[in-house]
Amino acid sequence: MLDKAQKLGFTPHYVLFDSWYGSLDNLKAIRKKGWHWVTGLKCNQLISLYPHKFVVVSDLDLDDGTVKHVWFKGYGEVMVSRLVLNNGDTRYLASSDLTLTDYEALLNQWQQRWPIETFHYRIKQTTGVGDCSAQWAHAKKIHVYSCMVAFLKLEKIRQRIDQTWYEQKAGINVRLYWHIYTSD
Repeated sequence: MLDKAQKLGFTPHYVLFDSWYGSLDNLKAIRKKGWHWVTGLKCNQLISLYPHKFVVVSDLDLDDGTVKHVWFKGYGEVMVSRLVLNNGDTRYLASSDLTLTDYEALLNQWQQRWPIETFHYRIKQTTGVGDCSAQWAHAKKIHVYSCMVAFLKLEKIRQRIDQTWYEQKAGINVRLYWHIYTSD
């Protein structure tokens, strides 16, 4: 996906992603393209304040709201911060941009990924975009495209009549089942 984005001329200020995708291979692939990234970290990520003396990020003495310059094992220099959520949960954030030393700026960049995350979650829940069992790439593309069109229609209705996607989907299913039941 990164290669395709680069071929299409994308030059992102930051590549944003969740800790699930924060493998060393992915981080290095982004760096190789000359791009910076911002991500959440898993609490067992090995980092160091000094080269070659690694600890897991959760063991690092890192105050909430500060950004520190550290080394990732197998990667190199990055900026890391600790975020304590309202419910008491702790998240660790990291960026390859060594000039991103302001906590609020790092947090702002990381938070910009959330609408994208919720969009993907909602489109999966409402349209079945992930349920395609087709083998051919063309059929998969048609399935994804059809799901996108369906989602856009659901969103248009949601905005017009103030009915959630889930309420709409339930109504569609009820009407469909009623039609099947009464058509015999």
